[in-house]
Amino acid sequence: MEVADASVLLNPDGLTPKGGQALQLVSSASEDYDTALTVIKVLREYLSSVGVYRMGPYIDFRGGRVKNIDVSYTDFVGEHGEHVVEVLSQLFTDPRRDQDVRLLRKIFSELGFRNFRAGWYGGDLVLSYIDRRGGLVHIGDELPCHMKTILALTTQLLVARKPSLILIENADFCLGEGLGNVITKLLSNYIDGKQLIMEVRNKWFIDELKMPHVVLYSVA
Repeated sequence: MEVADASVLLNPDGLTPKGGQALQLVSSASEDYDTALTVIKVLREYLSSVGVYRMGPYIDFRGGRVKNIDVSYTDFVGEHGEHVVEVLSQLFTDPRRDQDVRLLRKIFSELGFRNFRAGWYGGDLVLSYIDRRGGLVHIGDELPCHMKTILALTTQLLVARKPSLILIENADFCLGEGLGNVITKLLSNYIDGKQLIMEVRNKWFIDELKMPHVVLYSVA
């Protein structure tokens, strides 16, 4: 058999007898083929029932201002976080998400970004905050790189379906020592019903993930 690509899990037509000509399958091969299709059907039904999200290797999006919005509420922030602003704006206007918004603002306040919010300003969707260190108000400005990474991860955890599998490549992109504790706080609140697989390149980040149910694999 020849597997066309990974879409075989979503489309059984991806598994076809090898070769361009029609083949006569003997009894045992025919049974194996039917068994394979049955397994694929089970996998396809399972995958369609969970959320599977892949992010990275770099989170880089226009963090301050988004024009020409034509996107309905989504449960995926995008591979590079390109839908973070839109998704956050939905959360900030949903009364059912008030508790999540309060926690998000509390965490960012601890990082020096006060009054963080997402919403409309001058006809665009923007993120705004006050930089506690200088007291400057930022409305629609480019975000610091580490803030983008944390925002993308947090927002995805907030909106991902249950159950779901979240894959993050280069998860500690732009993060510095001490921020692993922030990630721990976020995971402890939002990892329930979700499996998170992160590629991490810095040992300090691993050391700071103080969670009893985190399983670490070292890849040489």
